[in-house]
Amino acid sequence: MSVSKEEFFDILREYASKEFEHIPKSDNEIDYEFSEEFEKKMEKLIDSIGNNKKPRKLNHRKTIAILIAAIIIAFAGAMSVGAIREPIVEFIYKIYDGFTDLFFEGDTTDKLSYIYSLSEIPEGFVETERLSNDSINLIVFESQQNGNKIELCQQPTEDISISYDNENGHIENFTVNGIEISVYISDRNDCHIAFWSMNSNYIELTYHGATTIDEMLKLISSIQ
Repeated sequence: MSVSKEEFFDILREYASKEFEHIPKSDNEIDYEFSEEFEKKMEKLIDSIGNNKKPRKLNHRKTIAILIAAIIIAFAGAMSVGAIREPIVEFIYKIYDGFTDLFFEGDTTDKLSYIYSLSEIPEGFVETERLSNDSINLIVFESQQNGNKIELCQQPTEDISISYDNENGHIENFTVNGIEISVYISDRNDCHIAFWSMNSNYIELTYHGATTIDEMLKLISSIQ
C-alpha cells in the first residue's frame, strides 16, 4: 500500500520522539510501503549526494530517520547557539586629563530583566536601603562596627555613561567566573568600585572604606 501524508508525519514524530533508538535493521522490519513517486525522489536524493552505484531498493524508513536526524541536529544547533549566547556589551573608554568616561556599545537594553543580589554579606553588615524597579536596582549595606558601606547598583546599559577620577585613583582589570571585571581603586584605599556588564546590565559594586582586592573579588563572586 502507498503511504499518505499523515502516515509519513507519524513516522517523523515517532523517530523524533524516540531519538532514533529503534531504527529497523532490515527490510523485513519495515511496516510501510512508500509510493513509487516518493521512492524515485528518495533515489534522486541519494544520487545527488554522491551515490553513483546502480539504483537499488532503499530502506526508506532508515533513510528518513537519518534525514530527520540531520534536520533536528541542524535546528538544535542553531537554537542552542541562540539560547546560550550571552548579550555582548562592550565598554568604550574616553580618557581625559582628570577623569575617564565610560560608555557602552553592543546589545544594550533600556530596562532590567533580572535583579541581582549579594548571596554572602560580610559579618557585621546589615541592609539599610533598597530601591528596585525596571531602571535601577540599588542595595546598600552598612557596617555596624565602623560605618563602612557596600553598594550594589544595577542599571540598564542604554543611554547612560559613567565617569571615574583619574587623578586620585586607577583602574585594574580581573576575571571572575569568566567575566571581565574592572576595579577602580582610590589612592587613599578608602574606595573600591568594581564595574562590569552582564546580560546587558551595568553592574557596579562599591565598597566605601578600607578593604582589599581579594575581599572585593569575593563579594563579586557572591553576586547572583
